[in-house]
Amino acid sequence: MKDEVAKLLDKVRKNDGSAFTIVEFVLDEIVSMAKSGKMSKERWKELALGLLEAKSRMAPLYNIANMILLNLEEDGFQNILMKKFDELHKYHTESEELISKTFLNEFKPSTIMVNSYSSTVLECLTALSKVVDLKVVVTESLPMGEGVMFAEALAGRKISTTIITDSMAFEWMRKVDLFLCGADAVIPGKIFNKVGSEAIVHAAKLEQKKIVVVCDSLKLSPVELGDSVSKCMDVAPRLKRCTSLFESFDSSLIDRLITEKWSCSGEELPGKFHNWQKSPVLDKGR
Repeated sequence: MKDEVAKLLDKVRKNDGSAFTIVEFVLDEIVSMAKSGKMSKERWKELALGLLEAKSRMAPLYNIANMILLNLEEDGFQNILMKKFDELHKYHTESEELISKTFLNEFKPSTIMVNSYSSTVLECLTALSKVVDLKVVVTESLPMGEGVMFAEALAGRKISTTIITDSMAFEWMRKVDLFLCGADAVIPGKIFNKVGSEAIVHAAKLEQKKIVVVCDSLKLSPVELGDSVSKCMDVAPRLKRCTSLFESFDSSLIDRLITEKWSCSGEELPGKFHNWQKSPVLDKGR
């Protein structure tokens, strides 16, 4: 079993796919481990802490680790973990479909701006395109340029799509009905997403357009994870170049956050964390 734990952690470290994809195979293998009944408490703890170390900024892995550690001292913890992760796996597998249904029930805009690449946003837009003549504006989302890949995915689903540079967001916000984005993590009072999201949110507020965030509930985290992944480097004498991959913006700015379990306004969001249980093992040193 030690080899199985090591293999899973190594797979997590090396995978550069979406959070949804990583969580899917992590939950699949954890359910299998729990069903085997061969994992000791020490090995479960090693797995939990290893998941957090492997992807320190990934909120879903923090929550998986937290769930493991909170239940290790319970009688029959193997069965408890198996049931909890079985249920979690089911919710996660169905999350994008459930979120897209809620989004469609609450919003039916015909023009939307999006940024970066989110499989959950993609499912929402695909569902929406079946009931309205949808047009999507996608920022290219530098420095990684995920927006271009996302635009290609939308066009591949026969959705009318326009790619714009990030600096054109304010101009084009006047032409859309709503800004829709995913989230890398959601903490009390803040939404973390790819760099550029904050500027688009402020553009939407200025133009009085709706702002909707969609994400799996596993993206919610009671603590702030990691940093902005920013770096500055000298490129010439007295000249630096700085880049950042992630940033945060105030959750009170958004009109709606939709998960597979519930939806709420940005102002209601902090209340979702009131009774959150946190393992002291994970909180130590934070």
